[in-house]
Amino acid sequence: MVAGETSSSSSTTTELSNSIDFVLTIDPELQANSDVLHSPHNKIRKLSRGDATGKNKKRYFSFLDICREHIEYALSRWQKEKVVFKLNWRILVAAIIFQYIHKICTNIAYYLHVQRQPLRDMGFELFPALSRQMQILSEILFFTLFLSTIVFMVSPFFVRSRAHLLTSVMVTRFLGVCFFAQILRCITFLVTILPGPNYHCRPQSPDYNPPRAFADFFFRPDAFYGCGDLVFSSHTIFVLLCTLTYTKFADCVWTKRSMWLLVVIFGILVVSARKHYSVDIIVAWYTVPLLWVAYERFFPEKIPQDILLEMQKNREPTPLDENLKKDVK
Repeated sequence: MVAGETSSSSSTTTELSNSIDFVLTIDPELQANSDVLHSPHNKIRKLSRGDATGKNKKRYFSFLDICREHIEYALSRWQKEKVVFKLNWRILVAAIIFQYIHKICTNIAYYLHVQRQPLRDMGFELFPALSRQMQILSEILFFTLFLSTIVFMVSPFFVRSRAHLLTSVMVTRFLGVCFFAQILRCITFLVTILPGPNYHCRPQSPDYNPPRAFADFFFRPDAFYGCGDLVFSSHTIFVLLCTLTYTKFADCVWTKRSMWLLVVIFGILVVSARKHYSVDIIVAWYTVPLLWVAYERFFPEKIPQDILLEMQKNREPTPLDENLKKDVK
């Protein structure tokens, strides 16, 4: 019995060794692992581990190659974007500086504001008031739209399907229209100061704290607890600019429609939170789009011809383009 078992096991070992030699003659790449294959212990396990290690190394280096490729693409994009930014730097600098001037104007409006009961408003009668704790809903929606627009504007650096877009053009248009909108806003809320409808602006409110010292007008940033800077809503300006950016530069029709629906929802939330009167929202709704159209007509972005042609070449046709071609035919 013992002799038979010994002979059968030795024959099995011989057959396995012959099979391994046959595999080595077929696949030369496995010759490097021939010592592993012929080793008496864990032959197949060691070979599989070696293959797994090699695959992991290949995946690691392929990931590095992808990262390097994306970085090179972003740097090549920046060379084009930098040229457009330099051509439009004046409006960019003016818009950024005016953010500080706008803050001074809101502090002046807060100083001139007089605590009184809110005016009668149809929106207040239609929509129930949100509590002070629920006022944050409008801020959540605001920052969601604003941050998503920032991601969309910088996406051409990383998403190649948007190679026909220029971040510099989108940023210039956004800040340029914002510049003119805030100029009109400062004029309107300073010439007529309405009683603030927000909770902290009403009589007997312990949170009412207007600027008192001269330095407060220049060094007191407060975008959420001011009073008197009402017509027209600054938050609605930014929400509309986000929506108009998507409308102008995005390709997905449903994204554009969803953004306009969110504009309406945001306006209802702001009125329900008693942060603005309905007139503040409605005036912003038609003022900002008109400024967008006027800016595009009278202050078009400066883009070199070669970059413009390259961007148009990279643009893929959309269903809207196909429909326009059919209409022309």
